[in-house]
Amino acid sequence: MGRPPTRSRSRRDRLIAELLAFAAVLLVVLGGIHLYLWKRLVRDTTFAGARRTIGAGRSLSF
Repeated sequence: MGRPPTRSRSRRDRLIAELLAFAAVLLVVLGGIHLYLWKRLVRDTTFAGARRTIGAGRSLSF
């Protein structure tokens, strides 16, 4: 029969869970900011047609 988990192991598991939750929230926030900026700066330009495609290509190449 195995030993019951020690106090340090449960503390480590809690720390890992908190770090994973923090990373998930951080990724959601950064992803939202990225999506907003991409949508405003690349997709919602005022030009239409070929000028939009050229502008998007130039923006992404930088």
